[in-house]
Amino acid sequence: MEEVGNARKFMSAARAFALRKPIVILKPGRFAESAMTAMPDSTPTAGSDAIYDAAFKRAGVIRVKDIAGLFHAAGVLDSRKLPKGPRLAIVTAAGLEFASAGPGLMATDALIDLGGEPARLSPETIETLKNTLPPHWSEGNPVDVLGDKDTAGYVKAIDACLQDPGVDGVLVIYVPMNIAGPEEVAKAVIGSARKTWKPIIAAWIGGRQVRNAREILIQNNIPTYETPEDAVRTYIDMFKYKRNLDLLHETPSELPDRKSPLKQPLKKMIDKAVREGRTILSETEAEELLLSYDIPATFQETQKMMKEVDYELILGSQRDKDFGSIIFFGMGGTAADFVRDFSIGLPPLNQTLARRLMEETKAFNLIQGYRGKPPANTEELEKILVNFSNLIVDFPEIAEIVINKLVISNGSPYVLDARIILETRSFDSRSQYPHLVIAPYPVRLIENWKFTDGHEVLLRPIKPEDEPLAREFLSSLSPETLRTRFFSSITNINHEWLVLFCDTDYDRHLSIVAETTECGRRRIIGVGTLHVDAEKSSGEFALIVHDSFQRKGLASKLMQLIIAHGRERGLDEINGQILNENDKMLSLAKKLGFKRQWQQGGIISVILRLK
Repeated sequence: MEEVGNARKFMSAARAFALRKPIVILKPGRFAESAMTAMPDSTPTAGSDAIYDAAFKRAGVIRVKDIAGLFHAAGVLDSRKLPKGPRLAIVTAAGLEFASAGPGLMATDALIDLGGEPARLSPETIETLKNTLPPHWSEGNPVDVLGDKDTAGYVKAIDACLQDPGVDGVLVIYVPMNIAGPEEVAKAVIGSARKTWKPIIAAWIGGRQVRNAREILIQNNIPTYETPEDAVRTYIDMFKYKRNLDLLHETPSELPDRKSPLKQPLKKMIDKAVREGRTILSETEAEELLLSYDIPATFQETQKMMKEVDYELILGSQRDKDFGSIIFFGMGGTAADFVRDFSIGLPPLNQTLARRLMEETKAFNLIQGYRGKPPANTEELEKILVNFSNLIVDFPEIAEIVINKLVISNGSPYVLDARIILETRSFDSRSQYPHLVIAPYPVRLIENWKFTDGHEVLLRPIKPEDEPLAREFLSSLSPETLRTRFFSSITNINHEWLVLFCDTDYDRHLSIVAETTECGRRRIIGVGTLHVDAEKSSGEFALIVHDSFQRKGLASKLMQLIIAHGRERGLDEINGQILNENDKMLSLAKKLGFKRQWQQGGIISVILRLK
């Protein structure tokens, strides 16, 4: 990839595809002249390569640096054995005379350089290895089996490391010295790999002498390389891919409901500044804007607060030419220019994304408590990041915000200073969010509704946080209701399946849930969905209502909302597939104007022309 082109389309397509298949991208130009130049207040420059990295992470994409990495990644990312963490144990048989400069040490250097961690072996693992390996073994990681003449040392070391809870994966390095043959060791490694869910990768060094052994390993689905560095690089790619997938699959915790700020007075304040020819909001205006979003701004207390500050952080947003508004977080204060410690994310942020943004910085480790200073309340910081993201989402008129005095005092975060710069260029007024490449939660679609008996229902777009409610909803449906919706019996409602059910790419997929509250307990009682095709010309609907609430008008209401959304999106048509025995759904479709297209294998296709 040279340029992303239409970033919004790319992010939408990539996020949808990455949930099902790996995506590997090779994007050159990492060190272009404009890639990472500094701006005042140490903000990342628009067009920065780090912004591409942030976008790829958000989309669940793995990025490689070279052609070799492209092929290495393509060979392993479909593996079912992806590492759960960066902690790698290294098993080699270099011998003591080679240990100080051998392949194990080379692998360790590469691992640390690429952001991985040499696994710290537990005391139990150390004791096990003491009882099984020669007396002068390395007693640490890398584990040197000291050139055993058979495969026993390798097997014992590999198995002990795999059983260690502090080990996420194992790299086995073979060097043809006075030890067992390459094929014999390869077969032993295969035997160990068959007994574990943790990944094993291999580096067989020795050219032609080990070629057959490499083929044996590869045929048994063990990624194998000619150098330790290539093996480590692949392991890190596997870990990053798993981490990005976890982010797509992770269910965020619900943050406490907050009262949405009154946006109209704030927009009037910004419009007034523009009419006066100002591009920067005054200190009073900036403070009012932040406070409206529950961001604790105390500009008047700056001098007093600075005497009690434990940590200084930076939080901000600026506009990128490809990806629109981005958010950055990291080390603040006077040292920020030199430390250059920040991470980048794309709005909108939820609780999970906010924490990931913080965790990717060195500052996050610092604020856990340093030199006797109390740790920061990271939950409060998460809320500030989420609220800050909401502010960015709501105001395309804002080009840049820099908070270089996000301080922590006695554990609590405060904002002591902020600069807010307004956008001077015109933007597409037809779009509600012209500055975003990821569509935010469509609040405008939330609606209150009542059954004829007065029972209140909240109709709203689905969220990732709905996974527990969705699981309960689906698990309580009758087999017949499940069959008429999914055309087969559903027995395995697992986390990965629910992630797809609660998919939140509002650009191409909308699910409206019907939620009720009974005795203070929320529950989902119906879901209507609309999947828009890649050309955004047609959409496919689906509908499911809980058995206890059928024949009460809810299905009709959900379908009306789906049709209205399709018209709003400018779709040409909406279609759906219905079992020919599902008389209730066929009758509703006919009532709403759908026409039958075809019938095959017990399924009837219906279509509604919107234009």
